[in-house]
Amino acid sequence: MKFVTPEHLPWQEMKEGIKLKAAWGRDMMVTIMEMAPGTEIPEHSHPHEQVGTIMDGAVQVTIKGETQLMRRGELYFVETYEKHSIRAMEHGAKIEDVFYPVREEFRRPGNAKVHYFPG
Repeated sequence: MKFVTPEHLPWQEMKEGIKLKAAWGRDMMVTIMEMAPGTEIPEHSHPHEQVGTIMDGAVQVTIKGETQLMRRGELYFVETYEKHSIRAMEHGAKIEDVFYPVREEFRRPGNAKVHYFPG
């Protein structure tokens, strides 16, 4: 993909209240995630570097046991295999994440849900 209009990308439901869109090149991926108020992605880690930007709303981000309330315009950085989690606050949130390398599970619709919320 060379040029992308995010509105044209399909949504993937991770679980009720959390959905994402993904676009990728050879080595990097960008996702846009919307989280309803109070929803959470539980603690996890992965071999990808991750940089997130809060595009709207507020979230509580925990990285390696350190928790920070983050609002629109703020960024967080997750190194490879660092344990991290995120929880949307009372008005929900929209987040843009950049991953290196590409997260293969986000390239296939439905896999994000199974990866984070099995069963």
